[in-house]
Amino acid sequence: MARTLLRLVPVLMFVRSLCLELEKDATATLQHCLSEAYSTTIAKHNKHAWLVQKTVLSTIQLSSLTRENLLHMWDVDDDDEPDVELKEQRLHACGRMLDMIVVQLAKLRDVYNIHE
Repeated sequence: MARTLLRLVPVLMFVRSLCLELEKDATATLQHCLSEAYSTTIAKHNKHAWLVQKTVLSTIQLSSLTRENLLHMWDVDDDDEPDVELKEQRLHACGRMLDMIVVQLAKLRDVYNIHE
């Protein structure tokens, strides 16, 4: 079970990076944020082959999901309402929470030398 849990580290790193990318630039497209998050986390740490990386990045670019749809699914609408600051704080809080979890899981993975 611990091994399975530790395999989630790259996925959690991806979600954390996605939150940070969305928070960094409110005008960036979802495809850009997803591409950056994938390139800096899963592609880098899992050492995906070139073909796999290009396939994933192409699929991201062809995705019809928009930033607004994703934020709406997360119940964090990205509009110009008065509570925009609260929404940014929620994104930041998600990133920080995942930061704490990922760091601890990565340390545990390193202690037990669990690598794919």
